[in-house]
Amino acid sequence: MSKEEVNFNQWLELRNSHTTAKRNKDFQAVIDLSKKIIAHSIKAPEIRIMAALFHKDIADSYVRLNDTPSAIAACREAIASFKHYRATERLSKPDDFLSDIEKLQKKLEKLENS
Repeated sequence: MSKEEVNFNQWLELRNSHTTAKRNKDFQAVIDLSKKIIAHSIKAPEIRIMAALFHKDIADSYVRLNDTPSAIAACREAIASFKHYRATERLSKPDDFLSDIEKLQKKLEKLENS
């Protein structure tokens, strides 16, 4: 099996585990798997994993776990990741992911003021 095939199979395993953890509301597992997926996206750029979505899942999971300091940091990271994606990738529409950024900014303001 080629390196690309191995990387793709690992991505599928991680994604399936992540989906199961989200469905089961196992927020700590979602955080751990999201971090692994983000690391995998760096290791295997040919797969073109959109890491911003997993940064967002980390932020959402920290909110659900009532870990405000970690949620604030994760929201900031997710916003930065979406902005980087918008700046460096080809978008289908000019407003792609702007609503995600806006929602994260509102969530961040709410967390910082609580």
